[in-house]
Amino acid sequence: MFIAITGDPVLDFVIIQALSLHYLSNAALRLIKWKDTEYRYIREMPIPPVISWYDKASFSYIRETREAGRPCIKTTGYSIQTMSRLSNILSNYNTSSLLSNPSLYLELKSSAALQLMFCIEYMEKNKCDFGEKSAVLEGGSYFIPDGLEKEDFPDFIPVLKEIYLNLTNDLDPGIVNTMELADILRGVSAWLNRIHFDYRNDFLTSLALEVLNRKSRNGLFCFNTADYALLPPGRQFFVMDALLQAFPFIQLDYILEEIFSVYLKLHRMLYNENNGIYVFKPRIISYNAFDVGALLSFLNRASHYSFNKSEQTNTINKILDVYLELLLGSYHRAHDNEIKKLIRWVKLSRTIQSNIKKQPGFNTVFPKRIYITTSNQDFNWNRKGIIDQTGVFFLCSALLSLINNRSDRFKLKKSAPL
Repeated sequence: MFIAITGDPVLDFVIIQALSLHYLSNAALRLIKWKDTEYRYIREMPIPPVISWYDKASFSYIRETREAGRPCIKTTGYSIQTMSRLSNILSNYNTSSLLSNPSLYLELKSSAALQLMFCIEYMEKNKCDFGEKSAVLEGGSYFIPDGLEKEDFPDFIPVLKEIYLNLTNDLDPGIVNTMELADILRGVSAWLNRIHFDYRNDFLTSLALEVLNRKSRNGLFCFNTADYALLPPGRQFFVMDALLQAFPFIQLDYILEEIFSVYLKLHRMLYNENNGIYVFKPRIISYNAFDVGALLSFLNRASHYSFNKSEQTNTINKILDVYLELLLGSYHRAHDNEIKKLIRWVKLSRTIQSNIKKQPGFNTVFPKRIYITTSNQDFNWNRKGIIDQTGVFFLCSALLSLINNRSDRFKLKKSAPL
């Protein structure tokens, strides 16, 4: 019997990942004197809240790695997005006793606000690249919609607008690599969507054309104009997804045709008929969290823009459903007992305000890689090495984009409420 928190397996997976990192990760900077803060929702949190995240974590007790340097602004930007969107979505679901109290999603929203404040202050004092600024803009754009009352936190809109203007005025696309251009497409698109911009945007149009100019002779994206090495498959899907996210503000059929031209080439190269999924590496089907997030997010958007609405859309939806069933089903089969332990620990922490340093270890966070061998048609979730916290938060944000479109079509066959 699979555990059900909301009854939506996609949302439940995101909740488990978010709570695992929020309550258990030591690869983060936490506010120690949070009970003394001026912000009410922060004071009411049961554990020291995270103000920023490190990129990587040791899989054992989710500790920071020895190589950890400064906090990762991009990781924190994806966290802001995940926590903001998750807290907004949860209010629409009938949840188990764990989430029946609104204080939990207010806690997630407060964490997002605190992390956004940190990022803004950090960016004022330190030099950040375009990808980092874009991640903060994207995360902040998702925080704004149903934010807390104005008296609880500062008004972030003027600062986010300034970040947007800095990105659009200071950028020289020719010296920025392809992945950073994709980051900017995502961040600016999220901001324009949030301010209800309804027109074609010249900046995004020129940026999209620059990205499409980064293709090699075989039609796939390269790292930059000076390096014709191809981006790995997961990053190819990330770039295509960023272009589709920006498309409402571009509206050029040529852009859409080029995106699907790249996708069809990747499909022919990577699609495995036997499994019904894509093979990114030879001899073994293997993905990290970023790969899965980029792939699922692209497939979700592509199904809305495909040219042949009957045949191509059905094919894309079929592949997406295979991934969701394989990913979520295998995750729950492998982690049922660990999820129960995690939920009990979170409830206990919220009741007696347990010391974060004394927490047990739970193997519920997405590992460095999942893989399928030829002898097994299920994902292997063994944990070795490093956890990519950036990838996990990105995966969570990608899955949250699927909630409205996929939740009514995909359900785990058996579930047990908490």
